[in-house]
Amino acid sequence: TNNRMEMMAAVEALRMLAKVKTLTTKEIRLYTDSTYLIKGICEWIHGWKKRGWKNGEGKDVSNREIWEMLDSVIRENEFKIEWLYIPGHEGYPGNERCDVIAVSYAKGNPTALYDGPRENYGLDLERVPAPFTPSGSGAKGSSGAKPKKGPPVYLSMIGGELFRDSTWKACEARVKGRAGTRFKKVESPEEEASVLRSWGK
Repeated sequence: TNNRMEMMAAVEALRMLAKVKTLTTKEIRLYTDSTYLIKGICEWIHGWKKRGWKNGEGKDVSNREIWEMLDSVIRENEFKIEWLYIPGHEGYPGNERCDVIAVSYAKGNPTALYDGPRENYGLDLERVPAPFTPSGSGAKGSSGAKPKKGPPVYLSMIGGELFRDSTWKACEARVKGRAGTRFKKVESPEEEASVLRSWGK
C-alpha cells in the first residue's frame, strides 16, 4: 500500500545514511508528504509500544514490522530527526521528482536516476515549505502538550483501501464518480484516529 511504501522509503533512506562513513552529524531533516508516517513515528508509536503493539481499540497495529524497523534504525544510529511535512503534488521539485520515480518503477518502466554531486543535480531541492511537522520536531512525541492542528488531510476509502491526500482537489479526483466511497477532511491526529475508527480501521 501507499503507507507501507512511504514508511519503507524512510527506513531505507536512514539505513543508507547509516552506511555513510563521512557522515558528520546525527541531526537529520527528513521531508515526507505522509502525515501517517510523521504522526506514527512522533506520537502514536509511544502508545503502541506501551500497549504491546495494540492500538487504542485493542487491535494489532497495522504495519507493525515496518514501524519496528524504523524505530530500530533511528535508535541504533542515535539519529536526531526533524520530521517535516511537505504537501504532495504542489510543485515542490524534490517531492515531484520522488513521485515521478515512484510511478515509473510501479509501472515497470524505471526512469534514469542521477548519480553525482548534489550541486549538479539540476533540481532546486532547497525549495521547500516553511518547516512544519504535525507533532513537533524529532522522533519524540510531546507529552502533555495540547494537540495542534496541522495542515488538512483528506482521507478517503475506496474498496476498503485507505488513501490520504493533502488537497481536496486530489481527493475529489480520486473519489468522484465512484460508488461506495468514503471521504473526510481532518486536521489533527485525534480527529484522524476517530474517523478511522468509525470506518473500521
